Amino acid sequence: GILARARGKAPEPDNPAAPLVVGVFYLTMFVVAAIIYRISKVNVSPTSGKPDQYDGDWRFGLFECCGDFEICLMACCCAPIRWADNMDMLKLITFWLAFIVYVILSLINSRAWGLVPGLYTILGLVYRQQIRRKFAMEAYTCTTCTCDCLAWSFCSCCAIVQESRHIEGACKEGHDAFRHLRDNPAYIQDGNIVRDPMAQQGTPAR
Repeated sequence: GILARARGKAPEPDNPAAPLVVGVFYLTMFVVAAIIYRISKVNVSPTSGKPDQYDGDWRFGLFECCGDFEICLMACCCAPIRWADNMDMLKLITFWLAFIVYVILSLINSRAWGLVPGLYTILGLVYRQQIRRKFAMEAYTCTTCTCDCLAWSFCSCCAIVQESRHIEGACKEGHDAFRHLRDNPAYIQDGNIVRDPMAQQGTPAR
């Protein structure tokens, strides 16, 4: 590079395969982490608590990230996995489809030097609006779309933490958004909801 020019030598060409190798490496690491997460994650069984407290508005503020350290850590270090689990819990998209879409858009955005953040933001915006509808919040209005667009544009990790804490809390309280889990005996093992019953016991889900 610069030293080569100063010495009168031609700079060595960049390795065009390097970005691809790095991308494959990170993708492999994320996939392995996702598999481990799917196998190991177990949610407590929904109880007849106070699910209404999760309707009408977000239960936690956008910047209350440190209220749940585990979720905060997952959202910051493994955002594709945590977001995909949110989508899967609410049956908006299957876990692996959500995971793949998120990772691909993240890679595209990183290689384009942030020139196409619109795709990434639109993904978060669309499904954040659907989360709002699941919990009887105001959705698909100019105000909510603007707020969610700003949240995902400038602080996507905070948005994922807020969504995750809301979803996990509502699931524990037995909210109707999780009726598909509560009413499916294949997902109940030892009083807990299992994300992947086949991985846990080796038996097919009914």
